[in-house]
Amino acid sequence: MAKKQRQKGSTFGKWIRGILFGLLVVVSLVLIFNGPITNWLVKSYRPTITRSDVKKNEQTKGSYDFRSVNSLDLKTAAQARMNHKIKAIGLVAIPAIKLNLQIVNGVSDADLALA
Repeated sequence: MAKKQRQKGSTFGKWIRGILFGLLVVVSLVLIFNGPITNWLVKSYRPTITRSDVKKNEQTKGSYDFRSVNSLDLKTAAQARMNHKIKAIGLVAIPAIKLNLQIVNGVSDADLALA
């Protein structure tokens, strides 16, 4: 009976160690590839902008306080991508180099992360 209890405990310990090792690997990969993940989040964002969105965003007043802008990190890019609250007032398109650059109203962290 005592042998069976030891085997259960050791199996449970191996299972917990496996989960902890997996979490450690995932966290370390996110930390190692922080820059490329952030760049991918920003580059892959392509919202659709309608004329009504532009007219609505032109009516709002944007903040142009450059001192309040922080550097871009993974958290800021992910939050901006999830919220989708970019105040686009126009678009510059250069088809020859496949560039579509949004013009935004203001310099908030989210606007600069996605524009």
